[in-house]
Amino acid sequence: MLRSWSERRCWFHGPSVRAARLRPSNACESCSRKRHRPSRNGFARVPFCRQTQVLTMSSSSSQVEKSAKSTMEPAFWQSIRDADYAVPEGYSLTELTSELVEYLGSPNPVLRHTFGYSILGYWIERGVYSTRQLRELIMQMVGNLSQGLKERNTDSVFRRSFSALVLAEIVARDNHQPFLRETEIKNLLRWTIEYLLAERDLRGYTNTKGWAHAIAHTADLLRHLARNRYTDRDDLEQIMMAIAQRITMPVDHVFIHNEDEQLVLVVWAALARQELTMPFMINWLARCVQVTQLAKPDAPFDPKVHAATQNTRNFLRSLYFRIALNKKSDEWLNRLRPKVLAAVKAVSG
Repeated sequence: MLRSWSERRCWFHGPSVRAARLRPSNACESCSRKRHRPSRNGFARVPFCRQTQVLTMSSSSSQVEKSAKSTMEPAFWQSIRDADYAVPEGYSLTELTSELVEYLGSPNPVLRHTFGYSILGYWIERGVYSTRQLRELIMQMVGNLSQGLKERNTDSVFRRSFSALVLAEIVARDNHQPFLRETEIKNLLRWTIEYLLAERDLRGYTNTKGWAHAIAHTADLLRHLARNRYTDRDDLEQIMMAIAQRITMPVDHVFIHNEDEQLVLVVWAALARQELTMPFMINWLARCVQVTQLAKPDAPFDPKVHAATQNTRNFLRSLYFRIALNKKSDEWLNRLRPKVLAAVKAVSG
């Protein structure tokens, strides 16, 4: 059984210390030591319990910074967008970032998506943050993935989902301008897979609060991780098997907002590495087809099993057509295509 993030142990104090539930502004309550050894496999050379506090970022500006209000007006954030996402002069990057991070959990789609995610994403891409600040941001986002994780149809999904999207931006930055260590990527991949399988709020678009889309956003993160220089064949196989487990899981929700296509893009990124073998792919397809065994003969209709079958069928169809419509000549994909088609037929009954 996968441990929850609230049960993670401090990398600095060893297995005897249990980390408190990760919250952006709370330190580890069980951590009382005054000195910490530098981490050899963590994200930052600061105590794990402190990595979940509000970002302690410093600005390179020599002028005295203005303190951002506890809640800036929407017009302020819109002015940043209008200025091509330039960081406003004289404001604390620490406080601006802290407020944007809070917006990730807002039920207001303008605050959450238009301002929170969009501004953070541009600042990450354009190198506004130092590598140390990005590592601290990673730990905040990882902590957010566990908040309200067992809940369904609540607003907590927004913080989890959009934190995954911010993590995707950071990994994309690392793919183009490497700064993360191998252990950091491995840890992040493990946590991402755990989150993908643990998420229970599968809503795509909500009528009044905008996009939740947790599975699609996690797929974005996995796609960038699949492309990372430190992701090896074993890692790619773990990603593939996690996707098979996710789509074949009996759930009360059929994916209708392109979640299947987003997951196929992860598979496509993994296949592009040309490290997965044909025997593995055959076994992987067989794992997907196992969804047909969930429905027992003469058993009453089970909507969750039906949803799992629908999700798997749509996913395999999307994969098949992406391979079939691929314009590049690829002998390996040509060999794979009929096997995917056979899997589609098997789940189409």
